[in-house]
Amino acid sequence: MRMPSREFMGAFCPQLTTGCKRQHWFRSCLTYPLAGWKSQSNGTQKLHIPPIGGCCRFNAGLNCAYLTPSKPLEPVAGFITSRLVNAITNQVQFFVSILRHSLQLMKKFLESLAAATDENTLVDFCRRRSLHGTPAVFDGNEDAYYEFRKRISERFEISFHEVFITGSAKLGFSPHKRKLFDYDSDIDIAIISAELYERIMSSIHDYQMELRENRKAVSYFELKGYHKFLEYGAIGWMRPDLLPTSFRVHELRREWFDFFDSISHGKSEVGNYKVTAGAFKSYAHLERYTLSGLRSLRTTLQVGAVNAAADKA
Repeated sequence: MRMPSREFMGAFCPQLTTGCKRQHWFRSCLTYPLAGWKSQSNGTQKLHIPPIGGCCRFNAGLNCAYLTPSKPLEPVAGFITSRLVNAITNQVQFFVSILRHSLQLMKKFLESLAAATDENTLVDFCRRRSLHGTPAVFDGNEDAYYEFRKRISERFEISFHEVFITGSAKLGFSPHKRKLFDYDSDIDIAIISAELYERIMSSIHDYQMELRENRKAVSYFELKGYHKFLEYGAIGWMRPDLLPTSFRVHELRREWFDFFDSISHGKSEVGNYKVTAGAFKSYAHLERYTLSGLRSLRTTLQVGAVNAAADKA
């Protein structure tokens, strides 16, 4: 199931949409929450999904959908026609059903993760749900997914199977942030290539020497990001986005940033999203990093469950 396109809303009802990237508005006077995570007194969160009805407002930043509880969208003189109202209402209903479905998938994912109590079960869960299979952003469009991976693998001269889509674009939601994948999300690419990893990391040598000899002017915030880059590099993940701007411009623009800019924002099969990427030294490094995040989230979920049970006792 996929979200209605930005192009659909712009073509069918430009008056009903704003220029703000973070919000998609549908004309409505009275609204109430449709679906979202509600914080409980014990610190846990509970999925809340009231009945469907009326029209919808979706705020990507808050991860909530809102519906008009009783009064449906009506024609407005000089603004929209009855035919357009029907078209928009149908699309809104489809949009709302996607939101509900996605929230249910996220709930099921978190429940399954909390139930993965031993290491072997967690590894299987990680491989099956977080790393392998067709990503949510390409749901029902495997041909486009193939072409997208092929485009990246050919650019960096690596194997087709060494290109992964991770994060919310893979799952359709961010389990850590409790947030659905939307137009404000990035497409996170993990490239598995020891050669590429070493080639880019080795180019850091001269830059590091200039820093040591105080021949490179770097701001405090750039230096902080650079230290984070080195921290990720130590666990086998090369993230060029954390490099100081002065380094990126001179060393990586043509090979890295310009390429991923060229396949972002509607210029490739993945659609109107920003594409970002990092290189892992091996598949084992990617899997270990993903498992680490899942373990941390599982612990949070299990502690929340214990607290909830204690409150009921």
